[in-house]
Amino acid sequence: MLVQRLYHFIKRGLTKIQDFIQLPRKIRKLTDFYELYEIPDPKFIDLCTPVIKYPPSSNVLQALEKAAVKINYYPNSYSDMPRALLEKISHTLKVGVENILLTNGLNEAIDLITRTFVEEGERVLIPIPTFWQFEIATLRQSAIPVKVNLLNGDEYEFDENLMISTAKREKVKLVWICNPNNPTGIHAEEEKIIKVVKSLRGLVIVDESYSEICGKSIISFVPRFKNLIVLRGFSKTYGLAGLRIGYIVAHPSAIRALIRMKIPFNVNIMAQVAALAALEDESYYRERWEKIRKEREKLKKKLKDIGLKVFNSETNFVLLKTPKARYISRELRKRKIYVMEPWGGAIPGLGNEFLRITVGLPKENGYLIRCLKKILKPCL
Repeated sequence: MLVQRLYHFIKRGLTKIQDFIQLPRKIRKLTDFYELYEIPDPKFIDLCTPVIKYPPSSNVLQALEKAAVKINYYPNSYSDMPRALLEKISHTLKVGVENILLTNGLNEAIDLITRTFVEEGERVLIPIPTFWQFEIATLRQSAIPVKVNLLNGDEYEFDENLMISTAKREKVKLVWICNPNNPTGIHAEEEKIIKVVKSLRGLVIVDESYSEICGKSIISFVPRFKNLIVLRGFSKTYGLAGLRIGYIVAHPSAIRALIRMKIPFNVNIMAQVAALAALEDESYYRERWEKIRKEREKLKKKLKDIGLKVFNSETNFVLLKTPKARYISRELRKRKIYVMEPWGGAIPGLGNEFLRITVGLPKENGYLIRCLKKILKPCL
């Protein structure tokens, strides 16, 4: 009975908790973004979560099984981890070990960077629409998000000149760039991002969560620019989202500052072992990335053939724009398909005419298209 009462109390949310606890102002200002995301019914086809739909390689699973007997040790006490993983990342990316810091997924990386380099009241530039955690991390730090809208009607374009002029005018401390961008899936040209880096004194952080699928990266520029930081992960491309592991690539001085602020033992043993095994099984994942790219292009073409506006994604998801977005989402749920509804603040900068759809397995994509044709048939 007590457990049930506690559950219902928690579910009422932070506004009710204020009846008992005086929350700090920075918490009261936060929107509870997590309430905007539903946990899909396991019986549904999940085309909402933008992760790789293929399971980890057998080598990864075997490495996890072998490492499981060592979970009674703290992460840094197990074998030569994380040194072996750092050296593997260093060799793969051709950057120094001193340029890399492991994190508990990229959410931790975003939060850690903000806490380390941004003071209360300082300004942070966020181009929208983009990954919502950039704004959340800024508000947690009692900093001020400065938003630049890069969505112009039916088109999204990375406007580096607008970014630079706004950053200088607003005297921002830090700039966030998601590339390829989530939720549009569009990749900004290397030259445009480097122009931003060269033009500003503040830090420019580039989130490259989908870089392996896109096949493009600016990590090679990190040794040349002290104000450039790149984020990479294992969730979207290596199928390790449930283990929470990513990394920061930056100048050694920035890495040293971040180490002072991070919590100890932030990346668990199983995540480290799985990440190393995944990097050592690159051929398996390259084959999967190619499958995703081919399925994405097929899906984009079929969606366009139906008459939907489709953004030119280079990731494992596609963004649609249609005045019937709410209707489509509601009808897809009736057919046990769950897609991303970005309205209501879930993705700042997107309204109720957008839907984001993860590229599923071929069978899932086929079922999606058949359902959409039936849903939209009266409208065609």
